[in-house]
Amino acid sequence: DDSYQARMDNMIRFLVDSQAFYRTKFGVTGPVAAAYIWNRWDNLKYGTPDTFTMYNWGNEDAWSGYQARAMFSGCRCWYELAKLGKPVPTSLITYCHNWINWLYSYISANSGKTPTEFPPTTLPSTPPNDFTGHMTALWLSGASLLKLAGSTNLNVQKVINLCFAELQNYYTITVPSSPMNGGWTPNLNNNVNSQDFGFWTGVILRSLRSE
Repeated sequence: DDSYQARMDNMIRFLVDSQAFYRTKFGVTGPVAAAYIWNRWDNLKYGTPDTFTMYNWGNEDAWSGYQARAMFSGCRCWYELAKLGKPVPTSLITYCHNWINWLYSYISANSGKTPTEFPPTTLPSTPPNDFTGHMTALWLSGASLLKLAGSTNLNVQKVINLCFAELQNYYTITVPSSPMNGGWTPNLNNNVNSQDFGFWTGVILRSLRSE
């Protein structure tokens, strides 16, 4: 409700500032900072207070899954506002479209593969034979929500198509007795180091419902 307006505005500004930090550091517009050093007594050891960083807990590499969640959260906010018939801040629209445009550019330049690694000192990448189902699903969910919210950015549908194609490519159909049958795995050989985490399936199914 309207009593949350100030909190929402602050959160949107935080996302926008985080995206600006990444652009300044890496020269690309889309991804965001991995973390923020809160100015509180138990966080001061991690670096300069009130600053963004590409590390967690001082010098640890941050989980790349945070990036997909930052994209999805902005798109979800836009969708929820549109569903309620409320105005969508221009800064939020720009934030979401920055993500979409960068994702389309990245996926197109990487043979249809979505980004899976967001290192602290180098540009994003997708290692050979890598597939991270929950991240692909979040890119797909975010883009789908923008489409449902009324975005006219032509890259939205392109990102939806590319992400859906990647999910199809890594969907495993094998003998019924295989634990990988009907799951998503980065290993298409089925029996060697195959994996399908439970939360992957949940996030992927949500993305397919959105799509």
